Amino acid sequence: PCPNERLFFKTNLKYGQLLYENHQTSRLQSVIKELLSISDHNRNQSSSLSSTTSTSSTNLMEIYALQIQLYSRMKDHKKLREIYSKAMQVHGGIPHPRTIALIQELGGKMHMASREYE
Repeated sequence: PCPNERLFFKTNLKYGQLLYENHQTSRLQSVIKELLSISDHNRNQSSSLSSTTSTSSTNLMEIYALQIQLYSRMKDHKKLREIYSKAMQVHGGIPHPRTIALIQELGGKMHMASREYE
């Protein structure tokens, strides 16, 4: 979509976080769909490069963290559980510790809400 895809991705991710903080869920869902399509495009386009795979895994974790925040706020436990399990299966990237903590915290809240203590 644009020449500098990393900048485009980071800007849209920050925009998505801003929409989350302002409780604008419908616009946030469209931003998340766009981020996922860009991430899928990048993974399909360059599946042979290991550094690109690492970057796309990190980006995917950040998208999943935003989705988990959204579904947690919307109390959509079915989608939250689905995205949480996808996020736990992503390997190869080194996401920001805040991203990992966010996923684990909201995943823990999800398990506590469904009374899965083990």
